[in-house]
Amino acid sequence: AGAGMTAGGGDILMEARIGQFSGRDGTKLYYEQWNPPEPKAGIVFVHGVGDHCGRYGPFTQYFLKRAYRVCLYDQRGHGKSEGKRSHVDDFESLYHDLEDYVKFCRKGSSENLPWFIVGHSLGGQIVINFLSRFPDVFRAAVASSSNIEIALAIPGWVEKMSRKMVGVLPTMRLQGFIRPGMLSHDPKVVAAYKKDPLVSSNITIKIGVEILKNLEQIYSLCTKIKTPLLMIHGSADKVCSPEGTKRFYRELILAQKEMKIYEGMYHELFNEIKKEEVFHDVEHWFEKHF
Repeated sequence: AGAGMTAGGGDILMEARIGQFSGRDGTKLYYEQWNPPEPKAGIVFVHGVGDHCGRYGPFTQYFLKRAYRVCLYDQRGHGKSEGKRSHVDDFESLYHDLEDYVKFCRKGSSENLPWFIVGHSLGGQIVINFLSRFPDVFRAAVASSSNIEIALAIPGWVEKMSRKMVGVLPTMRLQGFIRPGMLSHDPKVVAAYKKDPLVSSNITIKIGVEILKNLEQIYSLCTKIKTPLLMIHGSADKVCSPEGTKRFYRELILAQKEMKIYEGMYHELFNEIKKEEVFHDVEHWFEKHF
């Protein structure tokens, strides 16, 4: 932890806390908390599969400048956190980690501070599960490029083989189906992703099967979400299908809901060429729910 650090190469003075917290099973998870001098609200950010929180500097920077406290963490088996790479024993452990991190973030912050949550990709899938269980924790939420329906062309035999083998060889690795060029139109983002040692391009069959099993019942959560929810997606996303977001949104029984589909944008809206527009829309959504 250090005072006067800057996020994402910017120039704001604030306090940064960087360290580890323990999940309920003792797994040490890496976190970053960026604190402006007088925060008006807090944001918890949840990244996707094979990803890590260090790739979201521009997002952090944007909201810090606007007096939001930004709290990010690396999911288990990801980035600088402990655990077998891109692996989980069960899907529940992913939202238990989120639950533990949310409690950790709120410790010592003012009771009145409004909190928001943003989940990207698998992070969006986890946030949807979290909100269906904990309706009152956040003022409002954002599900970005959520993994509700998979757009990747995964051969049928891979899925069949994975389901068959998962009991025998849960940590067997599948070559990743995500090509870096699918993530963003920004060549700098794609080049950095390819070189990033903390990015994991393949996953274990266990995490793959756990994600698929959770998706089998995800539409049943539409009726359980009470937190105001903004759903955003790029129309040209080849990783997670925008159709999943559209269907989930249609089935949400929620008065305070909004959806925006960004024409032509790829999977990583927060790392896209027009990311400032996305940040602005997210900020506008938060401002409505103070």
